[in-house]
Amino acid sequence: MIFRSKHPLGPYEEPPDGVNPLVHNSPDDPHVRQTGHADLVQAENGDWWGVLLATRRQVGDTEQLGRETFLVPVDWPEGGWPTFNKGQAVGLTVLSDDLPQLTTGLDWRDDFTKRKLYISCHLRN
Repeated sequence: MIFRSKHPLGPYEEPPDGVNPLVHNSPDDPHVRQTGHADLVQAENGDWWGVLLATRRQVGDTEQLGRETFLVPVDWPEGGWPTFNKGQAVGLTVLSDDLPQLTTGLDWRDDFTKRKLYISCHLRN
């Protein structure tokens, strides 16, 4: 949800219909859930990004990793209201041409054969 004001104590202006919620997940996509708690950041090149928390289903219906950080592009027209992720639900890929895309999954593993924790990462095809 977003509202704006010229003063921290208000009064606050409500956005037009369709702006809220800023970030959301799709009930049709079970991979990303519980989106929220977004922050806005501006990159050196002037692009705006939303950094938010969400969970990913890992095994069965469990979120083993808890809440993770997701990154989505934000369009912020002058005088207008921000649009996160081009108005689309947050997914496992970033809707931006400016970032490299990971096209394969990652398998993370520690076989616990050594005293010190070791994590090996293998790209999954």
